[in-house]
Amino acid sequence: MSRGYENESDLFSAIRGNSGYLGFQRVVLPLKVQRETDAYQILLDNRGNYTRGILERVFNLVDGGEPTPWFGQTLRGNNRKLIFEETATQLNRWIEAILFSSNSIENRFVNALRNKLRGTNTGLPSILLYIQNPMDAKVCLPICLSSIEMLGRSLPEVEMYDPAHYRVYCDTVRTIEQNYGFDPREMDFIFWIVRRYARRVGSLFVFEYDEVERFHWADM
Repeated sequence: MSRGYENESDLFSAIRGNSGYLGFQRVVLPLKVQRETDAYQILLDNRGNYTRGILERVFNLVDGGEPTPWFGQTLRGNNRKLIFEETATQLNRWIEAILFSSNSIENRFVNALRNKLRGTNTGLPSILLYIQNPMDAKVCLPICLSSIEMLGRSLPEVEMYDPAHYRVYCDTVRTIEQNYGFDPREMDFIFWIVRRYARRVGSLFVFEYDEVERFHWADM
């Protein structure tokens, strides 16, 4: 059954009270956090010496394994194939600049776009920055952007290579986290719920509450 809410605050309160979300928080989120922590530790341990095998492990950890990739096709399919057509030297240099440059997070993100590898766009650079520093860097995927826009919040175009644009995006996500008590590491899931199960109808936010309640996280 769909339920209508008059404002963003009521919509997020409904999500936070939904048993499907609570199950995610209890069962899935701790596993997700551990996978991301482990993936970043692998990057630290092998800094400057990344092989395809090492990066495959990192991507598989971050993406949550089979059958459903956590970040869609960002790290899968043709994108992954194209990424690994780059040389090891190119991959190591690119990841080094994203994770270990002395530049600000937003400048590292934009530099990665300016020097993007085949198979990458905003997704992989933002994921790497996020697993390093989830408090400040935010995963930037089309589903996140469209969810924020559906909420009625305006954003600059993050692919325009302006560091300030990615900073505004990260600050917007952080404001939502802080206003509604979300863990920074669950925001990609929250945006997925908003994009798939909520919509605007006139002045109302309509949320497919019962559909989300049907999630069965115990099966994972």
